[in-house]
Formats: sequence, C-alpha cells, structure tokens
Amino acid sequence: MPKLTEYLHTAAVAAAEYIWIAQNALRKWAERGDIPMHRNPENGYRLFKRSELDVL
Repeated sequence: MPKLTEYLHTAAVAAAEYIWIAQNALRKWAERGDIPMHRNPENGYRLFKRSELDVL
C-alpha cells in the first residue's frame, strides 16, 4: 500500500500549483498519459506522486 502522503491530488489544487499549471491542464495531461497518474484506492481520486512531478 503506497503512502498517501507522497501524493498530491487535484481537488485541493495542490498538484497543479506544485508544477504551476491549471487543474484542467493537469487532468488532460493525465488522461492522455503525458503525466503519471494514480488513483486513491478508497475513493478513486486522481493522485500525482511528488517525485514524478519533480521530473517535470
């Protein structure tokens, strides 16, 4: 089970602000596979791992 503290989610704008883009752009990139996305196993929310965002 991954540590959820290693991830950011789009709902609180955290991931989008972390890499300075709009939330909708982040969602589109994730849908296209341009950026790695994970899902919270409990609620299905999109999650983005900090270390993967750092590469961008």
